[in-house]
Order: sequence, then C-alpha cells, then structure tokens
Amino acid sequence: MQLTGSGPRLLSTGFGVLLVLGISSLPAAAQSRSESIESTQPTGTAVTGTVVARVDKELRVEIDPGQLSPEPGDLITITWTVAGRVLDAGRAAVTSISAGVVTAHIVSGKPNRGMVATIWVTGPDDSFRAGEALYLSEEPEDQDLKYERRDEIANHYVKAAKAGHAGARSRLVELAELWLTSRNDLVRDAEEVFVDAARRGSPGAQYVLGYTFFFGSERDGIPAKPAEAVTWLRMAAAQGHADAIGHLGTAYHIARGVERDHERAHALYEEAIKAGSIDALHAMALHLMSGRDHGSSKGAREKARKESFAMLQRAAEAGQCFGIYDLANAYVKGAWMILKVKKNEKRGLEWHQTGARAGCGLSQSSLTAMGKSW
Repeated sequence: MQLTGSGPRLLSTGFGVLLVLGISSLPAAAQSRSESIESTQPTGTAVTGTVVARVDKELRVEIDPGQLSPEPGDLITITWTVAGRVLDAGRAAVTSISAGVVTAHIVSGKPNRGMVATIWVTGPDDSFRAGEALYLSEEPEDQDLKYERRDEIANHYVKAAKAGHAGARSRLVELAELWLTSRNDLVRDAEEVFVDAARRGSPGAQYVLGYTFFFGSERDGIPAKPAEAVTWLRMAAAQGHADAIGHLGTAYHIARGVERDHERAHALYEEAIKAGSIDALHAMALHLMSGRDHGSSKGAREKARKESFAMLQRAAEAGQCFGIYDLANAYVKGAWMILKVKKNEKRGLEWHQTGARAGCGLSQSSLTAMGKSW
C-alpha cells in the first residue's frame, strides 16, 4: 500500500479569481489550464444553475426548484465563456441541497460567483462509469488529471457504492487502501460500505477499518476505537494482509488496543516484511531503535541503533514515505532520533526531492520550507 502521500487531489483534500465579464482573452497560463468542456463532458441528467457564492472551498449554486433534485456526490461542472468559447472553470461535488440552493465542495479549479453551474444528476451506474473513466485513464496527461481529481473520483464511487453498486464497492475498498493516509474521510462518508465488505471477508476492507479507527482523525470527524481497530486488523492479518500484520505489530509495540509485547511486535514486523509490507520496514526501524531486542548493554544498544538505521534505509529505498522523510532529515541534520549520522545535506535534499516527486507530503512541505523545488 503505497502512495503514502498526500495532496488535494485525491489525495490531499484541498492542498484568482478572474471575473471574465467583458474580457476578450485569458492570460496564457490560465488559458493553457482551461479546456473546452466538450472534450470531458460527464454523463447524467443536466440541471443548470448559477454560482451565487463561494467561501474558501465551498460553493453555493442556485437552481430552479422545479428541476430534477441533485443528491450528495453528484458532480458539478462550472464554466465561463470567453470570446464565444466555453471553458472549464472547475468542478465541485454536491454536499447538500435546500430550498433550491445547492451547497458543494470544490474539487478542482477556481470557480466564482456568476459562473454557470451544471449539476449532473446520476444513478449508480452513471456514477460508477464516471469514476472509472477518470480512474482508469492510461494517457500520461490523464494520470496527472487523475491525481488532481482524486476527490471527484472518490465522490463518484462513494455515491454508487452507497446505492449498492457492487463494482463501485470493490473499487472504493481498493482506493481506500491506496489513499489511506490522506483520505480517511472515505470511511467516514461510506462506513457502511466498508463494514459490509469487511464482514463479508474482504481483507482490504478489514485493514482500512483497522487503520482508520486505530487513531481516528479529529480533522475528519472519525473517533478513535483502538480495541475495535485491533479486531479488524487481526481479521485482515489472519488472511495474510501484509500491512495489517505490520500494523498489528505496532499495536503491540505501543500498547494500543492490546497489552504491550515487544517480542510479539518484533515477530509481527518480521512476518509483515517477509509478506512484502514496506510500511513494516519503517516500523521495524523504530522498534529496533529502542534496543529492547538486544539487551541493555551499551554495545547492544549501539548495535540495535545501527541495525535500525539500516532498516530505515531499506524503507526509504523501497519508497516508504516516512522512511524517505526520516532518512532525508537524518542526512540534513546529522542525526536520526538518538542516532548520530554523518551529515550530508546534499544527500538529504536528494532524498526529500525523491519523496516529494513520489507525492510524499512531508518531504514536499520540507522542501517548500527550505525554498527548494522538486
């Protein structure tokens, strides 16, 4: 399970305004990002309205109450017209509707007041097909689009899955694993879908629930339920889910939802690594740093620290984002936790850039703070 990064796309969830009345052309940068909506027209029944307000990432769209009523999750395309050309100004997803006013969350672009909003009222089959069209893109430029429109893709699948669409339910579990660290709200928005899949024996759904409720998320309004989380993790681990095995090791390591047991944690980390979990590589590095598995002598602790740093390097080389971030900082600062490292700022910067290009939010933030690009 990688892609431990984040971002507003389907990942980072929200990581100018130019009113075009009377404007005959757009700045080159804006025009290059705009595209005729005719080339990316969604499916469904079109309900038209006007954007009447925008506050941060929230839009309000006024529609004729006599039209077909939208539902949460329906896609909204917002357009403007410049020199007779209809251009895409952004996309949003319906969150609620009341008295002819639709509230929506902006997922891409910079829509603003006065623009035309088209709400695509869809059934589960339409929503599933719309999600698949974006998610299964094969063109390189569409891969970038897929990343930036992650929220939009998720909204399509959530709506279809909650309506009982089997394909959407399966895809939603797949995406939840892929986007786990940045999209806990998928469980919040469709918990019943994941619980149903988990009870039916899906190790992916079991792991997603275990991961999500292990710590919860105050930001996403998800409560922490460590005991329940461990139950789901055990179920997934029993089916050989590598990351669930590793996460169960963390439960024993930090005594969350179970009694602390360092030997059990170590054994589970080893099992997870053998099963292919790169997250377990980083977890094992942290566990080894404590030196509990190697006795209490100074020499034994030093040996454990060196082994932990070697494990950290393995995690980074395997593409694990926290491993990349920690290794980069170790070289930049000349230390990792309580372990001294030969300082090499150039190598640290290179690791941060590797992580940032892979979508690792921590490395991206570090480079931004340093004024560096990636």
